[in-house]
Amino acid sequence: MPRVTPITFAFATVLLAAPGAAVAQQDSSNWLPPEVQKLPNGQNQATAVNDTTGIRMAVQSNFTEVALGRLADDRASSSQVKDFGKQMVSDHDAMNDQWSKVASRYHMRIMNPGADFGPNGKEAIDRLEKLKGSEFDQGYMMEMIRDHEQDLSDIQRLQYSARDPEIRDLAASGASTIQQHLTLARQVGSQVGVATTAGRVGTTYPTPYPSPSSNGNVRRPTTTGAVANEANHPNEHNAAALSKEDHAFVDNVLDDHLLHIRLARVVQRDARLDETKDLAKRVENEMTRWSKRWDQFADRHDADVTAHLDEHDRNKIQRIQDAKEKNVDHTYALIVSRHMEQMLENFRHERWDERKDAAGMVAQEEIPVLRDLMDRARKLDRQTDVDQK
Repeated sequence: MPRVTPITFAFATVLLAAPGAAVAQQDSSNWLPPEVQKLPNGQNQATAVNDTTGIRMAVQSNFTEVALGRLADDRASSSQVKDFGKQMVSDHDAMNDQWSKVASRYHMRIMNPGADFGPNGKEAIDRLEKLKGSEFDQGYMMEMIRDHEQDLSDIQRLQYSARDPEIRDLAASGASTIQQHLTLARQVGSQVGVATTAGRVGTTYPTPYPSPSSNGNVRRPTTTGAVANEANHPNEHNAAALSKEDHAFVDNVLDDHLLHIRLARVVQRDARLDETKDLAKRVENEMTRWSKRWDQFADRHDADVTAHLDEHDRNKIQRIQDAKEKNVDHTYALIVSRHMEQMLENFRHERWDERKDAAGMVAQEEIPVLRDLMDRARKLDRQTDVDQK
């Protein structure tokens, strides 16, 4: 069969040329030099690096999924795999139409219009083109599980780290679609003999699927140390016991989350401004979600952790309850902004933001969320501070 040809939607002509440092950080030989021009939302080239890198990531992923979906429609022997491939073509093509509008606002273009799969995507296409029949079915579905797990993690980070609100909204919508794809990929994968955890960090490849090369284009297992077993066997409850230091850190994280859940519930009742109530609702939802993840992590390591409020935490709640009228909004913004900054500092101080084990993965996924909540609280702090004067 001939190699997969470049995809020819209109978006190909506006693809991927991030400004500033982002270009220097990646292989950008296909791309035109960045143009100096006004960027959306008052950003400059330095502050736009994260957003444009996120756009590039989303587009490369979408192009790859469409190309692989077309390959599956042609090569798969299973009707379920063929149908899955067709859905990937339809859904990711539609997602790229949305990302194209954002890319146009950032004046992102490539030298030669065409699909940019990125090094990982190109390697996957090259590898799967060599397979046929049931071997292709297994190889493709394993790729889909692994890709969508990684893509889900990437786009969730973008959802909280992007400065552009349109990018955050699009990332949130994309995360929902990718989660649905991942669930379906696991179902179809199980039907063709692929383990539903096939894509997780630390797993191995079955014999029919060529092993990844060592050139860095394919994601490699990175888990090390006592908690590596969590990533390698995520459904097992007999992972290695936590060290005394790790146990204490998880305890503190859960205490922090409980504090913010309690604060948020009081503020949603007593705040004057809708912006404050919205922030509190967001904090409650996020802290509840991350508490569950850390609880599950502790449970897998048979660690007895119980979240509780100390006197200092109870005093914060009392400050909110004692505040009157518009002081509730300002007091809450001040508490959240300062405490989120402290939580981020704790992650850095304990170097959990650098760890390569499964615990570090959880911490590194939460860090952009904490940073986003801190930034929102600081903005509300400035607004309410002016209101009081």
